[in-house]
Amino acid sequence: MEITRLGAGDEDRYRELRLRALADAPQAFASTLEREQAFTPDVWTSRLTNDRSINLLAVEDGTPLGMTSALLEDPATAHVLGMWVAPEARGRGVGDRLIETVAAWAREHRARHLVLWVTEINRPARALYEKSGFVPTGERQPLPSDESLMEMKLTREVGGRSLLADRTPFPDDLDERLSRQFTFLVEIDRLKAVMRQSPLAAADRRENDAEHSWHLAMMVAVLAEHSDEPIDVGHTIQLVLVHDLVEIYAGDTPLYGDGSDQREREVAAAEELFPLLPGDQAGRIRALWDEFEERRTREARFAKAMDRLQPLLLNWMARGGTWQTPGVTADDVRARKAVIGDASAALWKAGRHLIDEGEHRGWSRRS
Repeated sequence: MEITRLGAGDEDRYRELRLRALADAPQAFASTLEREQAFTPDVWTSRLTNDRSINLLAVEDGTPLGMTSALLEDPATAHVLGMWVAPEARGRGVGDRLIETVAAWAREHRARHLVLWVTEINRPARALYEKSGFVPTGERQPLPSDESLMEMKLTREVGGRSLLADRTPFPDDLDERLSRQFTFLVEIDRLKAVMRQSPLAAADRRENDAEHSWHLAMMVAVLAEHSDEPIDVGHTIQLVLVHDLVEIYAGDTPLYGDGSDQREREVAAAEELFPLLPGDQAGRIRALWDEFEERRTREARFAKAMDRLQPLLLNWMARGGTWQTPGVTADDVRARKAVIGDASAALWKAGRHLIDEGEHRGWSRRS
């Protein structure tokens, strides 16, 4: 995918995609299809040649995937306008790339923040913007093109996602290395707010990612003796503690959900989160995450086995839990959990027995 800047000579391409966007999602724009269909050529040219604006197009193999524009409202603020992603390209990170390109342009012009308006009913767009670091300002107004709808104003610091530590900055005279380490440690507090699908055994709610990671660490300590190969327990615990940190920015991807864009989202999150640490530690933590993802070592294979075994135990305690996800059968559960056997024949034998018994008791759908 490429992000290209449109300019003089691109009027026809810009007009065609802009009108397509207005026809596809009229509730997302302050303008209307009828209004812009009547624009004369000079209007389109003026939009593409304004030196205080940028117009971007996302393209893959010559096919337009999405577009956005931005305008410098004042020296400190860039206004994001006309964000749109083609229906067939949604969920592939197109919007993220467009926003980050706008942010880079705004930084070059010394703007300090981005602002935009989004209709309150446009939940997918709101989710995209919030994931990219935008937060509500509290301002609301009727959508100019349809006053029956309300839109809300969001803002984001251009320097990147607003960090938790920015709310109460550390003293300027704090040791720089410690300041970066503290900033990272505060930021990963977000992991406690990322909810998973697995139900807790001890309370009537779902677990969060931090609870999941702690549970995996304890499982490694307790179950390491069942690994088919000897493992370094301390190293394996580090793997399970790090493996879900990227979900702070990428969000949880349910095991039985659509994970088609999971890798792209999580790599982008890793490239944003880990560099908060000093360079040497950022590289080491990233290497742990990569090792877990690639399962290239015996420790990583055992860590992955724990990641699949832990929710199996919670679903057993819930008498089904996520095994009852619509469309999921007992064979689907077995297929997703079979990775346990890559690290431990004994644990996979026990896990398969629980799945079989759960199917027998009606806690999952028969295949």
